[in-house]
Amino acid sequence: KDLCQYLPDALAEVGTIAAFARLEGGMYNTGVQVRLQDGRDLVVKISPPSTAPGLTYEAGLLPTEADYFRRALPLGVPVPEVLAAGTGVIPGRDHLVMSMLPGRPWWKIPQVPSGAGYPPVPTCHVHRRRSASLLPHTARPWLRFNGPCSSIGTSGTAMSS
Repeated sequence: KDLCQYLPDALAEVGTIAAFARLEGGMYNTGVQVRLQDGRDLVVKISPPSTAPGLTYEAGLLPTEADYFRRALPLGVPVPEVLAAGTGVIPGRDHLVMSMLPGRPWWKIPQVPSGAGYPPVPTCHVHRRRSASLLPHTARPWLRFNGPCSSIGTSGTAMSS
């Protein structure tokens, strides 16, 4: 079944959908850009089914991302606002509804040299490390890997619908 059929339920407490378009290029979650009737643009991320094969750190990845955004936003870190998140709306999957930030997909961000003969590092990794460093150490025990820039990758694609 098409996951977009669940968007009205996932957005029930946020607003009414005027248009939506799938976001391309995601590495793990399904991303959808939504424009609400009040004009706000949002991003909805939907996890793979809980039965899908995956790496250990991928289990619960979307709730962890929502937790990071909720903790980082009040500290001034430029992250999306979490508008809704949970499980059960989409059978066997987590979802995250967040404000859309201006930007570009992570694969379009230039790389910065890492020096000392190491390969270049995508700029988004530099920004993620900086954002995490702004959080008090006690607020980030869940930041346990240096994975892809999923939040940057979904926040700047233009809606075509």
